[in-house]
Amino acid sequence: MSAFKSVRKYLAILSAFFVVASGLHLVVAYLYSDSKSVPEKGGAISVGFVGSAPAISPAFFRKEPAEDFILRFLYRSLLRYDLDTRTMQGDLANCDLGKNFAEIRCFFKSGALWSDGTPITKDDVLATYALFSETATNKVLQSALAKTTVSDEGNAIVFRTSSANVDLLDVFTMPVVSARMAEKIRSGNFSMASDAVYSGPFVLENATPETGNTSEKITVVSNPHSPSGHLVSKFAFRFFPDADSLVAAKDSLNLIYPNRNLPSVNSPRFATLNLLLPEFVGIFANAGKMPDELRRYVLSVIGNAKVMQNVPNTGKPVSNPFFTEDSIIPEPDNKNYEELLSKLGYQKKSALIAAAEAAAKESLAGKTAQTAENRFFASPTNKKTYVGGESDDILISGSGPEGVTAVYVDDYELKGFVPGSGKFYYRAKISIGTMKEGRNVYVLSFKGADGKKAVQESLVIEYVKDAEAREARRKEIAEGERLARESTANSGATLEVALKKAREPFEGLSSDKYYAKDGKPLTVKLASVELSPAIPPMAEAIEKALSSVGITVESEIVTPEAFQANVIRDGKKEYDLLLTGVNLGLMGYNVFPFFHSGQAQTGFNFTKVKNPGLDALLEELKSKDLNEEGLKSVRERILAILKREAIVLTLSRPVVPYSIDRAVKNAKIVDTIPASPYLFDMLESTYVKESRLANFKTKSFSSGFEWLSSTLFGTEK
Repeated sequence: MSAFKSVRKYLAILSAFFVVASGLHLVVAYLYSDSKSVPEKGGAISVGFVGSAPAISPAFFRKEPAEDFILRFLYRSLLRYDLDTRTMQGDLANCDLGKNFAEIRCFFKSGALWSDGTPITKDDVLATYALFSETATNKVLQSALAKTTVSDEGNAIVFRTSSANVDLLDVFTMPVVSARMAEKIRSGNFSMASDAVYSGPFVLENATPETGNTSEKITVVSNPHSPSGHLVSKFAFRFFPDADSLVAAKDSLNLIYPNRNLPSVNSPRFATLNLLLPEFVGIFANAGKMPDELRRYVLSVIGNAKVMQNVPNTGKPVSNPFFTEDSIIPEPDNKNYEELLSKLGYQKKSALIAAAEAAAKESLAGKTAQTAENRFFASPTNKKTYVGGESDDILISGSGPEGVTAVYVDDYELKGFVPGSGKFYYRAKISIGTMKEGRNVYVLSFKGADGKKAVQESLVIEYVKDAEAREARRKEIAEGERLARESTANSGATLEVALKKAREPFEGLSSDKYYAKDGKPLTVKLASVELSPAIPPMAEAIEKALSSVGITVESEIVTPEAFQANVIRDGKKEYDLLLTGVNLGLMGYNVFPFFHSGQAQTGFNFTKVKNPGLDALLEELKSKDLNEEGLKSVRERILAILKREAIVLTLSRPVVPYSIDRAVKNAKIVDTIPASPYLFDMLESTYVKESRLANFKTKSFSSGFEWLSSTLFGTEK
């Protein structure tokens, strides 16, 4: 009985516990039934990269995307690009971009602090731009500022440039450093560990990358002097030697930095988004080397071959540099391509052989004709051709038939001719103008008793003053006489020998290719800049498309460094076609430098096109005074010229995947960013910690029963 009482006692206690627990659960559930999730400051995000950790320093801005990405956490700039409006907005300053960006006036904002609590001043800005324009600390920035003057004009910092190019806006996004840091960098004694101060929402926690078993790590933590609204307190940037190492460590990561060479991560924890950058991979045809019709034909072949369908996973197909649907695939004037290429001097093997055989027959017939005898001309020869030169005075004579009343050489009537005598004479002489050096043709005509004039025959006198040349020509004529005799004896065998000899230079040629008359193939030199693993297969597909229509392709892969030095800087644009990627920068789709005459010799005009009308439209395009309709009109006219000039084909826009942990909340989702470092701007409002906020003032005993009834029975009282 005592055991039963003990069990009953424990069951009663257990029941009471469950009643109390259930009651508390219902109370808590009711109190928080209409609560809201509220982001909290704190927590960390771990970002994964493939590659070595960079030596973080604002002096290295624009050296590599990963470093630029981290620098955006640490430093502010004069301007920043707004992902929502796709325009430049003020950061440390408000800037008036002026017309065509030739003069930009920036009005510095006060109140911003360095991470040590000291104010950021206009002197810091001036020191930063002086550092990068006056020294070779950063050659990319020095080049961008090469034609720009920066001056302090009281209430404004003024940038004036003679290049008037929207690419100049890139320098307004570079990190502004303190005047002290600028002096240290200039002297070569700068150390991030001891000399750096920061203006961004974060500060560098470790200046030297931490090395782990599989990765290097750089961490940044919140800057207490930044007014930034960043809720995440810490970012850890981890660098893995290869993609496999990163994927193996994916459970320790929250975000994987955009990398077009890295496949998307297969994990339910991650959402993978594909970013489009304002760039395209395209083919530029060199107008300085390829004739108009050949460019038009070659680009039409590549465009209509749908190259991108044969190269999977290389991005989104794109029709033109403005990313609209308008095609710029040129149309050749002559749709009969064989006839078109023949006009340009290129034929296939069969046509070359036919032309050579016809020339051999004509030559053989000509040599035979050389040895034929005239009927009436007797001196200096009765042959059709005479080679002289020992004397500049040659007497031409002969005899006419009975009944001739007048004799003419060309249209000149021979005054000394006596009708009935039959004899006629004509003096071919240099000094009186009846003979000149080279080939002279004398046409003989007779007038009969009926008064009618009729042409009889002609005599060719080749006056060759040089003795060696004269002897060589006489030997050639002698050879013709020999061939004529052989032809008379065995005309079929002689012709076959001549035809065989004519065919020999072309026998080894491919029947599918086009060649010049000398047997050299119609060759297009294709240079491809090795920007990504997608470039070689794209080059191979282009080569295959051109080869299918008989064009030989000499393909060369060029490193980005060699391309920058040789093509852009030194202007060695020796290719016929160039396959490369193009980034159009911060302000929309800026094609200005790629087709402007001013960049044809050196610079970014890879086609070497020089078209004043196009230049004027390009100048108009970058004017900020144009409204959207005006921009659309200018772009359409530019596309019409690009299509007519046949200088460019756009193939694809690279798609860059990045993966983000679903636990990272409130990331800004956009489909296009100017470059991968601008992922920073997509993360500004993210958070990883949150709490529940309940409104207790609206809660009461009676409303609790109503909530319970509604929850349990789906009814309301």
